[in-house]
Amino acid sequence: MEAIKVEQMTKSKEISAHHYYIPLGDYIVSTPTICGGSPVIAGSRIPVWIIAGWYKQGMSLDEIMDTYPHLRPEQICAALTYYFEHQSEIEAEFQANDESKLKDELRKKGLLS
Repeated sequence: MEAIKVEQMTKSKEISAHHYYIPLGDYIVSTPTICGGSPVIAGSRIPVWIIAGWYKQGMSLDEIMDTYPHLRPEQICAALTYYFEHQSEIEAEFQANDESKLKDELRKKGLLS
């Protein structure tokens, strides 16, 4: 099944001489059969709520990148942007997935005591 783009725009658009709009749909997708349809980083099974959760726990972009070295910085930034633009949706994802799972994962990686 093909992934459904979360954002409908699919091309970068110049908004000024030095600024470009990069559509989140190029980086964030939702597919019913992957992670229960939660928004994930395109090409991965990493949900936005995980990246946002680590950020909320105080991890920097560099620390998140160290945790997921196969992700590019723009993918992580897109996940965080999606979180800030859809905070209530992602906060509901936290509740649905139980924040303790995130904390357990951070403990396993030695990132939380």
